[in-house]
Amino acid sequence: MRGRVIFAVLIVLAIEGLGLSLLMAQDGTIKVRINEAVAFKKNNDDVFDPQQDFYAINSIDGGAPFFTPEIGSRDDASWSNQINLKLVPGRNQRFFDFYFELWDRDTCCFGNVDDGFDISPQNGPPGPPAPGGVFVPTIVTGSNPHVTYDVCTGKMQVVGVFGSNPIPIGSNAAEVNGYNTAPGVPDNWGSLRFDVVREPVNWLPDDVAIDWVQIVQSVYKASRAVADKDTSLIVEISSTHPFPITAPVHGQMTDGITTVLDTKMVLIAPGSVATPGITLVSLFDGNPTQPFKPQKSFIAGTGKVSGSASVDYAETISPNAPPQLMDCANLNNVGQATDLPLMHTSDPLTVFERFDYEEDQRFMTSPQLQAMYTREETYRLASWPIANLNSSPTFNETWFDHGSDCLLCFEPFNTLVHYNAMAAQAGIDRMVLSVRNKWFAENAFRHDFIGAGSVGYSLGWFAPRAVLAEDGFYGVSTHELGHTYNLSQHPCTNASPPFGPGCYDEYTHPASNGRPYEAEGFDVSGKIYPSGIHVAPNPPYGDLACPTTPPQSRDICAPNLMDLVCGIGKDCGGGYSGYQNWIDTFTFQYLMENTLPHSDPFVVNVSGLIHFPNGQGDGSTAPLVEGFLPLFDYQFMGSQDLPDAPLSGVGEVFSGVGAFRIRLMTPVGVHDYRFNPRFFADPSRPDLIGGFSISVPWDPSTMMVQLIGPSDARDTGCWNKLCEGDGIILDQRPVSPTPPSASDLRAGRDSSAPPTPPGALPATPTIGPGHVAVVDWGASDPDSPETRASLIVMPPPSPVGPSGPPVPVAIDIVGTTFRIPQERMADAPGPYTGRLLVSDGVNTTEIFNGALFNICNLSNGGVEFCNGLDDDCDGIVDNAAPPGAEQVQLNPQPFPPAPGGTATMMQWVADPLAQSFDAVYGDLNILRDSGGNFTQATLGCLADNVTAPPVGPLPDPSSGHAFWFELRGNNCSGPGTYDSGDAAQVGSRDAEINASPRACRP
Repeated sequence: MRGRVIFAVLIVLAIEGLGLSLLMAQDGTIKVRINEAVAFKKNNDDVFDPQQDFYAINSIDGGAPFFTPEIGSRDDASWSNQINLKLVPGRNQRFFDFYFELWDRDTCCFGNVDDGFDISPQNGPPGPPAPGGVFVPTIVTGSNPHVTYDVCTGKMQVVGVFGSNPIPIGSNAAEVNGYNTAPGVPDNWGSLRFDVVREPVNWLPDDVAIDWVQIVQSVYKASRAVADKDTSLIVEISSTHPFPITAPVHGQMTDGITTVLDTKMVLIAPGSVATPGITLVSLFDGNPTQPFKPQKSFIAGTGKVSGSASVDYAETISPNAPPQLMDCANLNNVGQATDLPLMHTSDPLTVFERFDYEEDQRFMTSPQLQAMYTREETYRLASWPIANLNSSPTFNETWFDHGSDCLLCFEPFNTLVHYNAMAAQAGIDRMVLSVRNKWFAENAFRHDFIGAGSVGYSLGWFAPRAVLAEDGFYGVSTHELGHTYNLSQHPCTNASPPFGPGCYDEYTHPASNGRPYEAEGFDVSGKIYPSGIHVAPNPPYGDLACPTTPPQSRDICAPNLMDLVCGIGKDCGGGYSGYQNWIDTFTFQYLMENTLPHSDPFVVNVSGLIHFPNGQGDGSTAPLVEGFLPLFDYQFMGSQDLPDAPLSGVGEVFSGVGAFRIRLMTPVGVHDYRFNPRFFADPSRPDLIGGFSISVPWDPSTMMVQLIGPSDARDTGCWNKLCEGDGIILDQRPVSPTPPSASDLRAGRDSSAPPTPPGALPATPTIGPGHVAVVDWGASDPDSPETRASLIVMPPPSPVGPSGPPVPVAIDIVGTTFRIPQERMADAPGPYTGRLLVSDGVNTTEIFNGALFNICNLSNGGVEFCNGLDDDCDGIVDNAAPPGAEQVQLNPQPFPPAPGGTATMMQWVADPLAQSFDAVYGDLNILRDSGGNFTQATLGCLADNVTAPPVGPLPDPSSGHAFWFELRGNNCSGPGTYDSGDAAQVGSRDAEINASPRACRP
């Protein structure tokens, strides 16, 4: 025991002999945080579970492997706080080796083994298969990359394979991606996203360093960027000097076409070796240099955005620096951001429209809708991976009688399914049915399966084109729109399989799944969080790992937009209230993949319902299942909800996943589209109800559209494969040989317009207050018993732009007449075009009317005025009454009399109906001698079409003579009158004065 003590003392003395500074050196830590894994080919795992079951492996410098948890059934997998770390004694190491593997867990059956994914950008031989090939860092492969990391600069590169050159992948946060490399194939190409953290961030004494540089459009650690979107450069600087330092920080970004520069004088916070001071610098943030909009061109540029930053602070190498880091002091004054490939994204057409049930029709006002739209869409543009909004409000009113056309007899499900189909036919990708504040609470008695405290609602991707959002809150529509993209992609363990309601919202995820999910980023536009936000780790976010320090610049750390926790607008405790959310990196990148441009094929929209009358049962017997196709199917050009299903004999291959199928039967095979609707359960009811409204690519040879359900709903093994004997036809609709005929789309005011004569154009009625547009059309189909129609109108152009968005008016109209009250469209007056889709059940014919009707509001009190408007809504513009008699005054004050007492000016009170005036004069003696003939007595035109009084100077008559003067007003209806308006006047002066060649012209 004594010998050991002496040995320890000798060691200490030996270290002291090297100098005191090494005794004071502190340890550092390198952390590798694994964030996301993405499969290149989607829905390509085993037949029982089509999406991948990812887990990742990392080791640092050949150390023990670190395994992430498995993320089941996710082609796009996200982990929370999965960190491998290495302690670095004395911080005396500059370069590190990181090793990565990505695997899909396959343990379900038939002796299947895990599948390795190619995530290396290097070409090389394949890694050995599982199980022996799991974690083989010493075997050189083209699948499992080794990454070198430089602690001084943060730069990383993938190590070459058998002499190939290293491949740079970025700094501090990066992606390893095996796309289009050997030995991979599309089936097993994948990518793994990770970032590296130094603790503390600066390992040098007496040093200023750039810790990291990031190109940011809304989130940190993105792997791609959106072309033409506002972009900032965010720089983190650390200092171990004990005093503050003022120094210029320079930033540069380029897309290979344009290079931009920004410089700011920055006060760098002091710190110490143990706790460096941290300063966050935002460049190109509008203060004053504007954000950069990187461009992507096929003929110029690099197709990516690059960025770098530097701090001007010359430093000498500290003698106290760890030996391996002696040359870092000035190297770390420059930082390089990870290059981000540029993507063109397309914001789907989104329309906000005022909605209520027909029984109430209590709508939010148009100004309220405009304010809601501006608030919501500013947030969505700032946070989502889109460069421009393709959205607008429409100020029409839309309502739905939830009892008259009951697809699923509970609300608001019934409404959303109908409006999903209507929006699809109108070419609207997303329709936000906007309702007044407290609408959900006031309609709680009408609603099933949702609470009165709700402020928004959607059916997710099962009917993605329509959502409900209540006014008075922030971000509701963005949250609900997120559901339509299936954004709650994080793993969820509290779903009730196989069909019961699950955790569709991330706020229903248990903490064991990683909730809440921090959204870390930067508000580039400064319109949402102009001072940044760090949501405190207080209830309800007790496990939210945001910094406890106040945000610097517009730095954001908040819950993900899909995570509402305690509800919008409520007092959640801990100083938290309202909706203080952002978008996390995983959601941002997932959305980017779902907003890439695409073409619109010819599709058929199929809507229906699924009903388990007795629920899912106790599992002992197959539950009874029913299915119906109550709405007609409609064909049109539009977005498809599922990829094309290949043609197969009896459904051996298909598109989608699920127990239910939409089948298009053709003479040579079938197209099967698999899905599971969103089901709703109520503890007070024994049944389980679900519905869908899905658009799939149309095959013109289709003979029958079928809804097929499972033979045994308990068997989930047939969701992604064809099982012998599985499948029962729940409902079907035959496709007749010929489409319906449709013609003569026309409108009348208050009553049906007569049929339009051949070769003529339909009349365009004007619909004013208190009146109704009655829309009629002709439709017939000799080989179908019935036709139904969907009506869509296009509002007039706005004062600053083109026509408004299409407005679906009604779907599945029985008959050939539909009535539209003027009040429904009063806030968007003007000419409307019409589009009608007539269906015989499947086959669809479209007709158009470029001038269906005009919506008119009374103006000027309903009195027609010459102002370019139809003030009285009679269908004629500027048919105003002509001006009346004008009252003339000679020599009124303040005009003084002329010498001799004769008048020099003529004045009058302008008639509001008159736009201009004519003044004539004549000889009073001639008028008397001719018996009152104004034609002979008229001497001349004093003023022709003058716009206002007075007129003068007036002519003086000679001695013994006198002049008469007459005035009339003119407007868009023509000239007024010279008559006095006095009942004592005999006859009219107008014809005689106008007949004089010396009078003013009409």
